Amino acid sequence: MGLDTVELMMDVEESFGIKIPDDAAQQIVTVGDLFEFIKTQTELAPAGTSLTAATFYDIRQGFQDLGISEHFAPSTELRKITPERKRRSFWANLSRAANLKFPDLVRPSWLVRLNTVITFAASLLIALIASGQDVKGTIFAMTLIAFLVVFGFITAILTKPCATRFAPNFSTFRGLTERVLALNASTQKKKHGPMGPDDIWVILRDLIVIQIGVNADEVTPNASFVTDLGCD
Repeated sequence: MGLDTVELMMDVEESFGIKIPDDAAQQIVTVGDLFEFIKTQTELAPAGTSLTAATFYDIRQGFQDLGISEHFAPSTELRKITPERKRRSFWANLSRAANLKFPDLVRPSWLVRLNTVITFAASLLIALIASGQDVKGTIFAMTLIAFLVVFGFITAILTKPCATRFAPNFSTFRGLTERVLALNASTQKKKHGPMGPDDIWVILRDLIVIQIGVNADEVTPNASFVTDLGCD
């Protein structure tokens, strides 16, 4: 079992409040294997009860508490409901109003690409300088590396106010609901009661997407953690 899988198992244990013994973990090959194991270790909600739906209503109540009463469905895009002006402060207030942890807003894609280009160009320059045998050149390259680290840190701070966009995995209310449920699984379970199989799948899929860095549509019951999802 590689480190990716170990970290995922730890996240699963924390989110679902269960323990996965080492011998059981060794038998888990596919996403479906892990899903079925979680179901055997979790108290399941009665049919017709949905923790996902309860989370959606909690979020909707948060919006209403902040004075936004527009009707919206799970497929509604967040950008159409949330105010663009002062969105970061609104997002923080919404989290407090709903009493739930919300996912972080992200920076615009153009800003991310710009930072990537600058970092790549600086890294290439460092590599060219360091390839020489000159000691002064090596020292200069090390100085540039230190500068690059500091630059990245400062850039992250300065561009934080620009993080006002919704990531693709929570650009709609459905995506936000699933992401919020995954971030607050234990809290929502205590508040609303046991989760159903569909809730377990929503949370597990989100954990895998975030931990391993794959697309949600790649997370299927038959997907192998190693062969299909690239876990080490």
